[in-house]
Amino acid sequence: MTLVAWNRRVAALTQLRVADPANPVLDKDDRHHLFKVLRAEEGEEVVVTDGQGRWALCAVQGTELVHVLEPDVDPTPASTSLYVAPLKGDRSELVVAKAVELGVGTLVPLLTDRSAVKFKGEARDKTLDRWRRIAREAAGQCRRTHDL
Repeated sequence: MTLVAWNRRVAALTQLRVADPANPVLDKDDRHHLFKVLRAEEGEEVVVTDGQGRWALCAVQGTELVHVLEPDVDPTPASTSLYVAPLKGDRSELVVAKAVELGVGTLVPLLTDRSAVKFKGEARDKTLDRWRRIAREAAGQCRRTHDL
């Protein structure tokens, strides 16, 4: 990737998840975020990624995205793991977001005997779903193209 392409990627309005960067189709939530929340205008550039390292720089054209640069692939990052014991309140969410932004490859919930947080059944499933959503948002925030 050239320095110009890198600078355009960093300067893009946002990064969004799509199934295939070669054919960028936004889901309902990402479309709402791009056009209603960010108020993207004609010609503004966004990065689209599939979470597996493939990405493309696209421009807003009407209500669609068109390629500005051909899809590219980022190298696979080094494998790193972080074991996280569930914390009270929203502290775990901050740990998840910052770990993803720093490049951690795997987050593993760590259950301890003296944990103050109950991490069982439906509560566990809801917490893990929330962690996944936070990780996805954090990956987009820091322009990371590989999922956990």
